Amino acid sequence: ERCTLRRLALEDPLPTPLDRPVVFEAPGGSLRNSKITGLMAREAMVSRMGDEDVHLTSSNTFSEGHFVMPLREYVAYLSSCVVELDAGASSAPGGAGSNGAAEGTCPVLANETLYLFGENYTPSWEALAETYAVPPCRTCAGENIAVSLGIGGAQSGVSWHMHGPGFSEVFHGGKRWFLLPPDSPIPSSFDPNQSVSAWTQQVLPLYSASTPELEDCTIVPGQVLYFPDGWHHATLNLGPYTTFASTFLREE
Repeated sequence: ERCTLRRLALEDPLPTPLDRPVVFEAPGGSLRNSKITGLMAREAMVSRMGDEDVHLTSSNTFSEGHFVMPLREYVAYLSSCVVELDAGASSAPGGAGSNGAAEGTCPVLANETLYLFGENYTPSWEALAETYAVPPCRTCAGENIAVSLGIGGAQSGVSWHMHGPGFSEVFHGGKRWFLLPPDSPIPSSFDPNQSVSAWTQQVLPLYSASTPELEDCTIVPGQVLYFPDGWHHATLNLGPYTTFASTFLREE
């Protein structure tokens, strides 16, 4: 997989905090989170939690918007979506847009794209999160961490934003990360409502050639990406059903 980041062995304890993002790899590419990987498989989630309502937000920089639907409908929405960057208008989930796009076409704009990430605090989701083995960093325990689980479809993701430090780990599919240091401005052509998929195809080729500080890395199961405090980043899910966990840190 494409990755400009340094790779380190996933050992206990991890040498964080660090001043640059890195990817930690489990020995031999082994899966250290096999339990939650099994529980978050598509069929297992739909069978166990399909009738539960899930809270969704948009995929833009501000995670605006709020939508509620049963988990099985959201998973079906992911399965039916086809990203069409040339579409003139976007559709509601499973419906047709005003441009006559075929049923199932995904919204093109990030602020109209549904995304499951955090925001779900029912006993079922809390029990699921408790099965996740957080990265073995020195401060990864108790009130120093907050774990958020996510499910996204192919070409979904969150536009450029920044926050505190943490880790990202994928269970199914893959997740491409774009990262910039705190002292590097985000792309001047950046539109908070432009999807990361569109930005990757329309802006990235020229932007990466003129921005050597841009880090670009795809992580897959068995890898854990660490992002330091204040680094700008955008993410792009690569699998039709991508599940992941983000562990947000309070570093001492």
